[in-house]
Parts: sequence; structure tokens; C-alpha cells
Amino acid sequence: MGIEWIIFFFFLIIFVLLALGLPLCFVLGGTAVLFLFFTWGPAALYVVVTSTWNTMGQFILLAVPLYLFMAFILERAGVAEDLYDMMYLWFGPVRGGLAVGTIIICTIFTAMRGITGTATVMFLYPVSVTKTDVPLWA
Repeated sequence: MGIEWIIFFFFLIIFVLLALGLPLCFVLGGTAVLFLFFTWGPAALYVVVTSTWNTMGQFILLAVPLYLFMAFILERAGVAEDLYDMMYLWFGPVRGGLAVGTIIICTIFTAMRGITGTATVMFLYPVSVTKTDVPLWA
């Protein structure tokens, strides 16, 4: 079987499983392991297990729950709420002002802490959700 058909079946299975309503993490992970098994053989399962074990042993992953903990502390202290109130005063009349304010706040926090924007978005997510009037899963 050529590489074209393998890629075609890979995406076909992903779209079918997503259409069935399975969670994205299980669809991507399960499809990848399934195709690794059929292309590399049983030795691929050993590669998956050792790669997962080595990744989970990295010390850098400790930062993710600590950033979330810091986010909830600052949210309870009202720091993020005050920042959103300030951005509302500046960008309230502008169309998309909440998005513009969130980007500016993320830029400020990224510059202060020296981390990536992804961790900053995780940091501000609890506060930004409370500022929207739109249902989250609409």
C-alpha cells in the first residue's frame, strides 16, 4: 500500500471518529497508535510506551499546574479582574474590545513573567470566561 492510501485512511478514520463524537485526544492518540502498529509492527508499541514515559519524566511539565495555581490565586485576589476592568475602560467602545483587551493583558503578563503566550492564556482563561455574556458552548 502506498503512502497516499495510508494518509487517506489516516484522515478518513480521524474524521469518522470525530463525527461519531469521540474526544479529540483519544481520536488522535488512538489513530496514531493504530497506524504505528500497522506500519511498524508490534515494536511500535514499545516506542509509544517509552516515548510517553520519557516525556512524563521531564521536570518542565511541573510548571503547568503551578501556572494554573497562580492564575487562580491572582483571580481570587482580583488582579486579573482589575486588569479587565482597565481594558474595558480603554477598549469598551471598540468592536471586539474584549478580545483586544485579552491580547494586551496576555502581552503584559508575558513580558512580566517571561513565559510563552500559551501559559498566559491558560492563566487568564478563568477570568476571561466570566467577562463574556455569551454561553461558552453555544
